Amino acid sequence: MVASGWQRACLSANGDGIRYEPLLGDPLELGVEPQLQEDRELLARSRRTPFPDAPRQLLQLFASPVRATSC
Repeated sequence: MVASGWQRACLSANGDGIRYEPLLGDPLELGVEPQLQEDRELLARSRRTPFPDAPRQLLQLFASPVRATSC
């Protein structure tokens, strides 16, 4: 789930592509229709938004393990 203010969308990896499905508004400003695009296509599309490469970057962050560190 991706959120920005009141806006929400589902974001997921799907084979060689990324699925972006706006649910409420369009938080990444990629369009209000559900999309399944290859990385390069979505990167080109996102370059014209305030969040360039956000779909891939967010998926990488979601997938990374959380490591606890002690002080």
